[in-house]
Amino acid sequence: MTMRERPQPPAVDHDSGRFPVAVVVDGWNVRSQVSRAFGQARHVTYPGLVGGLRAYGLEVVSADLALGIEPADGPRSVTPGGRLAAALADNNEFARRWETTPGARTLPGRLRLSDTRGELEEKLVDVLCAVQICRLATQIQQGDSSARGIVLLSRDMDLIPACQFAHELDVPVWVAARETVHRRRRDHGWLLLDDAALATMAGFRGRAVLERRATVARLLHPAAGMPPPPCRVIVSSVDGPGRSVRLHSRDGGVPASAPVTAMPRGVRPGRSVDLFPIGVDINEHNGFPILLLDRRPNPGLPSGIATGVVERCLDQLRRQIRVAGATHVVYVPVGAALPGERTLLLMPAGGRALYIGPAGAVGGQASGQDRRVRVVTITEVRPTLSAPVYRQVREVTGRPMEYAVGQLEFGHRTVIIAHQESRLATGDRLAVITVGVSTGAQATVPLMMQLGSRLPERKTMT
Repeated sequence: MTMRERPQPPAVDHDSGRFPVAVVVDGWNVRSQVSRAFGQARHVTYPGLVGGLRAYGLEVVSADLALGIEPADGPRSVTPGGRLAAALADNNEFARRWETTPGARTLPGRLRLSDTRGELEEKLVDVLCAVQICRLATQIQQGDSSARGIVLLSRDMDLIPACQFAHELDVPVWVAARETVHRRRRDHGWLLLDDAALATMAGFRGRAVLERRATVARLLHPAAGMPPPPCRVIVSSVDGPGRSVRLHSRDGGVPASAPVTAMPRGVRPGRSVDLFPIGVDINEHNGFPILLLDRRPNPGLPSGIATGVVERCLDQLRRQIRVAGATHVVYVPVGAALPGERTLLLMPAGGRALYIGPAGAVGGQASGQDRRVRVVTITEVRPTLSAPVYRQVREVTGRPMEYAVGQLEFGHRTVIIAHQESRLATGDRLAVITVGVSTGAQATVPLMMQLGSRLPERKTMT
C-alpha cells in the first residue's frame, strides 16, 4: 500500500503548550505490553494515559478503549465459573470503571475460547480500533473535535491502513508502543514508550516496579564472594496439580515461579515462603525475566546466565554487548543498558542472548545522566561536529546515523541527537532519551536518540 507523505502536525496554541490528542487503546494488546515490561498484566488507566503522554508533549482530551466485553459465540458459550466467564467479568468491571472518567469510552469487542488451543482470543477489537481512528480523523478534519491529532496505543500492524486514512485527511497520528513501531516509520507517525511512561499508564505507583529487573539481577548475581541469599516470596496461585506455583517477592513484587515440590505441604495463596533464586525464564525477546526459585541455592551464577559489558547503542532497543570475548546483539527496554554498563544476560543454548537487567553498579558513559524521556527543539540540522566529538558519538551508535543539535525544552541544555527523521528542520521537536555523552574541549554534551517522529511546534510554554 502506497502512502502519501505524513502531514506535519499543526502548532500547539492552547494554554498548556501540549498538543491535544484523542487516544485509541487496543486494550489487551497494551495489557500484554505491560506484562512484557513488568511481568504483571494490567490495563491502562485514563489518568495514567494523561500522565504517561505528557512526557511526550501531548495532552489527552479523550480516550477510547477497545476491549472484549461480550461473548463472541453467544451467552450459551459461557460456562459459569470458567475462564471465559471470569475474563468477561473482569473486562466488564474494568470497562465500567473506565467509563466513570469524562472523555473515556469503551468500544465493545467480543471474547471467546479458541477451538484449537483453548486460549482466550478477542474478536472485532482491531476493526473497532480502525473504525474509531477513521471516525476521529474525520471529526478532527471537520473541526468537530477538541483533539487535533490521534495517538493509537497498539503494536498491531493491521491498523496501518486506518492510520494512513487519517494522514490522507492531514490529521497527524502517532502509533505508540513499547517496541516494534519504530520500524514502521514509513507507515505512520510513531512513539516508543519507555517503561516509566508504561508504568504510569498502567497505574503503578512508586519506583519499585521500574526496579524489578534490577532486583532480579541482584538476586541472581549477589556481591562478589557472597552466597545467594534466600528470597522471601508470597504464594499467588498454583498452576495445577503437581505443576508449578506462581509467587511474587515482597521486595517490589517481582514475579517468580517454583515447583510444587519446593513448597511446604499445605501452603496456600497469601502465605510467605523463603526460597533461593536458581535462574530465570524469559518467554520471548525483551520479555520480563521470571525468577525461578527452589529450596536449595546454586553455587555461583546459575547455569546459562552471564555478565556482559555494553559497547554500543545500535538503535533505540538494540545493544551490542560483549560477553567473554564475543559480541551479541541484545534487545533491551528503552533507555536501558548504556555503553560501559555491566548487564546480566540469559544465554540459552543455540539461542539469542536475552536481557535480564543491570549487573552491579552503573559505571557507563551515561552514568548519572537523566534517563527520562525529554522533548528537544532542533537548533542545528547538520551541525559541524569536531573530529573527537564525531568519533565519540559514532562509537556510541556503532553505525552511521544523522546527527543534529538541539535544546531541551526544560532546562534548555544543549544536546546532540542521533536520528533517522527525513527532512528534519530547525525548530522541529522530537521526543528523545539519553544513550551516552560526548566530552568536548568546552563541555560534556549528552548524546540522545530519537524516540518518535516529529511532534507539533510548541507556541506556548508552561
